[in-house]
Amino acid sequence: MRIMNFVLFNRLKDSGMAASLSRILTIWTNSALAALVSGSPDLKIKLNGNSDVTGKLLEYIYTHWEHPLDAVRHQTKLIFKNLLQIHRTTIAGSNEKSDPFFARLIKYLLSLEWHVKGKYASLGCLVECVGTEDILQWDRTIPVQILDVMNDQSLAPYASDLLETMFTNHKAHFTLSFQEGTWIDQWHDIWVSPLLVILCEGNHDQTTYIIDYYLPKLLKCSPDSLSYMIRILQASADANLGKKINVIFVIAFFIKSQKSDF
Repeated sequence: MRIMNFVLFNRLKDSGMAASLSRILTIWTNSALAALVSGSPDLKIKLNGNSDVTGKLLEYIYTHWEHPLDAVRHQTKLIFKNLLQIHRTTIAGSNEKSDPFFARLIKYLLSLEWHVKGKYASLGCLVECVGTEDILQWDRTIPVQILDVMNDQSLAPYASDLLETMFTNHKAHFTLSFQEGTWIDQWHDIWVSPLLVILCEGNHDQTTYIIDYYLPKLLKCSPDSLSYMIRILQASADANLGKKINVIFVIAFFIKSQKSDF
């Protein structure tokens, strides 16, 4: 506990020390998780989501998730993932979907502006923990919101990574929960339809970054979605026909050039 307090409240600015302290805290959370798994009732009280320890961990995470050092940002993500697993262990046997700690985290992260880069990795960790469907219950427009920030190249990699985590998890959820073929239209509505709108109507930068960062990941997850995309674009031909046909050729050219990756 003394080590953690030192890490959380020390204001040393030396980059090497910052990296060392983040590693110490990662090791501490790894050890705490191992102790919980081995079965320590007392620790469950001290390490649940309502504890002072968890509050201090979150304070550290929110302070350091955009640290200029890659190593510190990476360790901060690991600390957050450990924190989620620690809480899951403390509530083993309870209903995670109605857990107030996870609900507070989701609500807080979604309340932040999308220019906060630390938000993306943390939401990705939560997706892996509670699932995409639970997060979409808060706001079904989240995929559209993330796509909207992809006109900024500095945010596009973060946005595409989060989108990939979400649509991959969502597809796995549908595959396990429903019969084959009964869910694909709903998945397309959530993850592909907003993409088609931007390809047809978005500005040049946004379209370029989406084709570069998002489209390869989407088609790798669901190669059959390419035919769906082309079919929808062809069926919706109107005054913007030229642009839609251009998009079709862009997608077809892309998939042909990247065929070996699929």
